[in-house]
Amino acid sequence: MLGQSLLDKLPAQLDAALAQAAILVRDRARELAPGRSGKLRESVKAEANMVIVTAPYAVVVEQNQPFLRPALLELRGEIARLIREYGVFNE
Repeated sequence: MLGQSLLDKLPAQLDAALAQAAILVRDRARELAPGRSGKLRESVKAEANMVIVTAPYAVVVEQNQPFLRPALLELRGEIARLIREYGVFNE
């Protein structure tokens, strides 16, 4: 059973790990994003522990020429390493 001290630290540790993961995914998604103008790439942002894409046409592009999901899948090992490194599940 998880101790209360671990439960108290878990949200902060997990948020920190996921914030770093969001930056990695954002950067890779920007590299993979198609387009000539760069507007889609510029609209990929990491905010707190999330990656958001603000271009109104991003969903259509992702469905036809994926860039966000491949970035996430490519980095899943690195994301797992970050979670371990931040000690989220080590206690």
